[in-house]
Amino acid sequence: MRGIVSVLQCCSAALLLAAGSAMAEPELLQGTVGQAKVLVELDLAKPDEVTGRYFYQKYHTDIALDGALDKQRTLRLSENRPFFSTKSVPMQWTLKQGANGRWTGRWASKGKTLDISLSPVALPPARPDDLPALDELRRTSPYEYLRLKGLSLKKDRQDTFMGYGLQWWVEPVSRIRLFQLVSSPTAMDLSAANRTLQNRQWQEVNSYFGCLSGARDRETEFDQTVKPVFINDSVLSVSLFTSYDCGGAHPDFGDAPLNMELATGKILELEDVFWLGKGPSIHYERGMDNLEAYSNYREQLFAPWVVDQFKRLYPELMNDDPNECNYQDPSVWQFSVWYFEPRGIYLGPTFARAARSCDEPGDTVIPYKTIKAHPGPVKVTLPE
Repeated sequence: MRGIVSVLQCCSAALLLAAGSAMAEPELLQGTVGQAKVLVELDLAKPDEVTGRYFYQKYHTDIALDGALDKQRTLRLSENRPFFSTKSVPMQWTLKQGANGRWTGRWASKGKTLDISLSPVALPPARPDDLPALDELRRTSPYEYLRLKGLSLKKDRQDTFMGYGLQWWVEPVSRIRLFQLVSSPTAMDLSAANRTLQNRQWQEVNSYFGCLSGARDRETEFDQTVKPVFINDSVLSVSLFTSYDCGGAHPDFGDAPLNMELATGKILELEDVFWLGKGPSIHYERGMDNLEAYSNYREQLFAPWVVDQFKRLYPELMNDDPNECNYQDPSVWQFSVWYFEPRGIYLGPTFARAARSCDEPGDTVIPYKTIKAHPGPVKVTLPE
């Protein structure tokens, strides 16, 4: 996140959150279209601009709904209407609301009609062992929560990495893969790390369906390459590189690594293990109060320091030729992608979309000797 958030912006965000919490929640319905089971979400807050989505439980992929609720309480909806289109589209859904929140009606398309029957969904009670990603969705998006609860992970291949046994798991619909740890060189409890890995896998599955949902009926791409890059008895780093086209103006790609403490499964931020500032390290995740200080630290201290280090370590890379990638620009290192690797901590630049090909410069690694000279508050064991 670039730039500094002003007090006015913070106040505006708080007001928007307060206003959003006062709005009616979307209706969550389950039932059938013909004989097929569906889950439906409808936002009826604006009767003349009703929006929603649904999926067939056999396929799990969203179909967008748009339409209006007239004064006679008849709801008419079209499917996957193109964004910003002013063309008239057929209304495939016609519904009437009955008692106890039930909706009944008809789906019609190309001369075919099917009966629709929907009723409100009662969420199952929360479970204490629910993963954090699922627990958050249960509170913020019950529709997406129920979609994921209808899916499961299947065992895939096994392999080893740096002496640790890996069992890969795949979610068959999205084809999202991630591993869990099944053995280690020395006896240790791997359950917390595996819970964090499983949690991240479900987050990626949800991102896959979110990408498809945003594209409506346009072509989409969501290809992910996952590989472990470092593990010892203290930390684990995993690269999750995704190429995606979610129906926007341009496709995109990027790495979103997972870095954690192995024993606790705690996700690590760079400032946990490497800190150039004075006083306690700053995490922007802790809230808006720290965002300005965090941004200032990254912009004024961290990024210029990285440029100076890489000028010394990788002089052939650090040129300012306007026809090439300008790695001397501190702003491209301000919010670096990072992960542990055998020789040190890898830092990857972040360029604007037009220069995104510059995001992969190669082995831009800060050696562990330098990292250890600037430790963060979390004590981790790193190679020499």
